Amino acid sequence: MINTDFIALFGSNSGVEVGVIVAVVAIFLPLALKASKDMQKAAREMGRFDAEVAGMKEDLREIKESHQSIFQFLLNNSQSFRDSR
Repeated sequence: MINTDFIALFGSNSGVEVGVIVAVVAIFLPLALKASKDMQKAAREMGRFDAEVAGMKEDLREIKESHQSIFQFLLNNSQSFRDSR
């Protein structure tokens, strides 16, 4: 006996339509899963890059502070050199 609700839902060619739906899912599901994996991998790499950039910013800040102290030392010495002349 054929379920009339199923026929009403999919029409009289339900076997063909269900086959098409299954084929579409079979084609696109692996692609969607691969895209999801690729996005997760990219997110992990971006997190790693963010950590590297944060480390580089810290290094840059330390270099800037070091240069400021060197320039301050040179400025003080040049002032005292001018004063001594």
